Amino acid sequence: MLSPYAQQTLVNALPIGAAIFTGPEHLIGAVNPQMLAIWSKEADVTGMKLLDAIPEIRDQGFFELMNDVYTSGKEHHNPDGQAELLVDGQLQTKYFDLSFKPLRDSAGRIYGVVNTAVDVTERTLYSKQLQQVNEELSAVNEEMEASGEELRTAYDQLEHTHDTLVITSQIAELLLESAPVAVGVIDAVSFKIDTANTKLLELWGVDRQAIGKPLAEVLSSFESELLTNLILKVRDAGHSLYGNDVKTMIERGGAWATTYYNFVYQPIRNGKGEVISVQIVANEVTDQRNAKADVDAVLVQLHLAQKAAHFGVFDLDVVNDKLYWDERTRKIFGVDPDKAIGYSSDFAEGLHPNDRERTLQAVIDAYDQQLTGGVYDVEYRVVDAANGNICWVKAVGQVYFNSEAEPQRFVGTVVDITGAVEARQKLEASEVQQQELNEELSAINEELSAVNEEYQAANEELTAMNDELRSIQEERTLLHRELEIREERLRFAMKAADVGTWDLDIVNNQVSWDERCKELYGFSKDDVVPYEQVLKYMHPDDMPHVNEAVMYALDPASNGAYDIEFRTIGAEDQRLRWLHCCGKAFFDDKGSAYRFSGIAQDITVQKMQADELTLTLLKVKEKEEQLTSAKEAAQLGLFDWDLVNKVYNWDARFREIFNLPDQDTFQDNSVVFERLHPDDVERVRQAAKRSQTYDRSSGGSYDIQYRISATEHSPERWVRAIGKTLFSEEGTPLRFIGSVLDITEQKQEEQRRIDFIGIVSHELRSPLTSLNGYLQMLEMSAKKNDDQFTNNVAAKAKRQVGKMSSMITGFLDVARVGEGKINIDNKPFDMADLVKAAESESLATITSHTVIYHPVEHTPVLADQDKIEQVLINFINNAVKYSPQGTTINVSAVTQNRQVRVCVKDEGMGIPAKDLPYVFDRFYRVDGEHMKTTKGFGIGLYLCREIIERHGGKIGVQSTLGEGSTFWFEIPVTH
Repeated sequence: MLSPYAQQTLVNALPIGAAIFTGPEHLIGAVNPQMLAIWSKEADVTGMKLLDAIPEIRDQGFFELMNDVYTSGKEHHNPDGQAELLVDGQLQTKYFDLSFKPLRDSAGRIYGVVNTAVDVTERTLYSKQLQQVNEELSAVNEEMEASGEELRTAYDQLEHTHDTLVITSQIAELLLESAPVAVGVIDAVSFKIDTANTKLLELWGVDRQAIGKPLAEVLSSFESELLTNLILKVRDAGHSLYGNDVKTMIERGGAWATTYYNFVYQPIRNGKGEVISVQIVANEVTDQRNAKADVDAVLVQLHLAQKAAHFGVFDLDVVNDKLYWDERTRKIFGVDPDKAIGYSSDFAEGLHPNDRERTLQAVIDAYDQQLTGGVYDVEYRVVDAANGNICWVKAVGQVYFNSEAEPQRFVGTVVDITGAVEARQKLEASEVQQQELNEELSAINEELSAVNEEYQAANEELTAMNDELRSIQEERTLLHRELEIREERLRFAMKAADVGTWDLDIVNNQVSWDERCKELYGFSKDDVVPYEQVLKYMHPDDMPHVNEAVMYALDPASNGAYDIEFRTIGAEDQRLRWLHCCGKAFFDDKGSAYRFSGIAQDITVQKMQADELTLTLLKVKEKEEQLTSAKEAAQLGLFDWDLVNKVYNWDARFREIFNLPDQDTFQDNSVVFERLHPDDVERVRQAAKRSQTYDRSSGGSYDIQYRISATEHSPERWVRAIGKTLFSEEGTPLRFIGSVLDITEQKQEEQRRIDFIGIVSHELRSPLTSLNGYLQMLEMSAKKNDDQFTNNVAAKAKRQVGKMSSMITGFLDVARVGEGKINIDNKPFDMADLVKAAESESLATITSHTVIYHPVEHTPVLADQDKIEQVLINFINNAVKYSPQGTTINVSAVTQNRQVRVCVKDEGMGIPAKDLPYVFDRFYRVDGEHMKTTKGFGIGLYLCREIIERHGGKIGVQSTLGEGSTFWFEIPVTH
């Protein structure tokens, strides 16, 4: 049964009066403007009963005639039907070419009657006058009969045009409703909705009552203004507009959902080239975005696991020959981070010559699904492309295949890697082809023109007949124009949907294919293709059910329905394609099929996308397996917090480390903080808070070490937690994911080293104190005896003792930090005073460099002034130590966002990018020739970091090798 929209579309497509009546009461389901003009009624009669809408025909037999068609299923046609209709309040006799045909649903049941009418009042009156003329002028009888024959020929042509329009309308209906995207046409002048399929109406949140109405009546003011502006742009510019991943809110199942669409606005032109309408095509891509988001989340967890477990990833797109290596894999092969990777140029060439043949054969074996099942496990040597070093690596991977056992993707891991694989799919859009215009009406035009010329040469007494033929000519011209417009719109719609058309004349066994349809079967556009030949190029596995579908469509019981998906093998290009064909068979009064028409659409991309989605899911599963393997190997515990819905997930290992209840999901994260050591709770809270605050520089990262309090069942533990917050496009935190690792043994080993350092440092202080006393005595004796040599030696020895004492003090500070014994004495002071004090000291002691102190405004802080000054002096001394003499050092302190940032910028040697993340680590020193003459143990910056973090602040460095460095720290400002 046709929907109300399809009924209205059907009657609107007809150039003559048409209406559809449903049910035994003959309710008016759809009526076009031509029929309303015949009835002298308005469009509000839709939905009314026939006799209520047109009461004057009650006793004229039309209701009984429609009852007969509705109950018997027999068609009725009267070319000279008479009716008394009200025109301007008065009954007038009218004559019509009437046709009544039953409407059937897919089960063959009659649910309505379609009525078409052509006003032939003038023709009938002229015929009656012509009869009078024939009685008076018998001499021209033969000419009159010939003229009548021409008139019937003209009406036969009109009837043929009518059938063509019916078929065109049904093809348009099939196209719109079967299109996998939202499609519609908007009038570019009145902004009325000409046509729209169900997907577009759902996107707008309206029903089919919106068709025929302006956008401003059916959409919100914001939506209608937005669409109107876009249509005006297309109309004025004359070219299409495109949009990708456009965010849209749609109501589904009583709730609003966020969706994403790709769209195109295309102009539709008339014969003069003017833009008369705009076609909208929108395709929902929400699932692809969500699938990508899930993959990204898994990849983030995999990246975190990689960071803890130290393994690497490779990913080869076999079909497109694209290879991805992460940072660790590139480092193993000695490949530059920005270089595009090639399978032959980088992987094959990077293999040791003695291992190359064996390793490449292992890849070939992995591509054989029957032989290895896609498993790849091999050890081989790699020659570093940068320095020629040789190393052994172990690679484990898996090849994924399509349904034809062809390799599609090859993913795996190598030992000791820290990168992550990012998956991106690209979707390709198919190109559209043009459809040939229907030239059938051109012949009708020429034929009617000849009739017109013949009638002009007839007797003056045939003038009335000539006028009638001219009227027919005008009607044909209008019909021709209407058909051109509808065919143009149909062509654009078919172009947007990328479909081809086919039309089989069953009676004469002739088949017509457009260029796109031939292309879909792998034929060239000039090939003449009979129906039997096409069957040869269908996939053998699909041939039986294609034949079954065709036979079903040619059975009257099916109502001609045809809708199927199958594969073809191109006749010339041998290309495998998936096609979606839908159409309809038309039957005569005897139930014999005389015509079979429809459309064909290439759905290969959709099928490939489905395969890609399957591969994506497999990839996600494979990544999860890698993550599980890495987690088990490193004894990692995983956490995943849904920050939007406040749902907290921890795996079994995490619960074991924190001694949590045995359940997967928690509604409150306080149970974790209750397990933390009291001295570490606030520090962990602040680190988590910083991670969940959108900051483009930090990227939501989280890396911290803390203690878990002892219980009666487990001792105190140290853990390292690494995580990351995932944000929305607007910067809203969505998920907090990561892993924890038990580092208790590592901490105990560090504590033993710290204890050793503390003990040794304490033991060294006593002999140094005695040595310093002896040197003072020696110095006093040398001065007394005026022994310059001894005095110089004693002075140099005292300086060395001072350096040794300073070094021991640093070691003791490191030990105190490790034991948590470093004291912070917070008191209010002005940062401007502290910078001024540092300026006085440095100006008195630094003569080798120019130190510029920028003005500092009043900046109140609550902190340990001595400790903060120690950090600043350390930054300044390092700048002097690592920059050439005569260069400039800049010191500044600026307040922003309630934080004061203190910076020391030098013009020194700079720090390599690879060393930047580690300069604040304990005992870390940058490698390089310039460092060999610079003394130190790498504990100064470590102590600075501990002091600043104890104040709840941040510390960092920016540096460019060869240009200098800027060391900075931030602490909160008080009101």
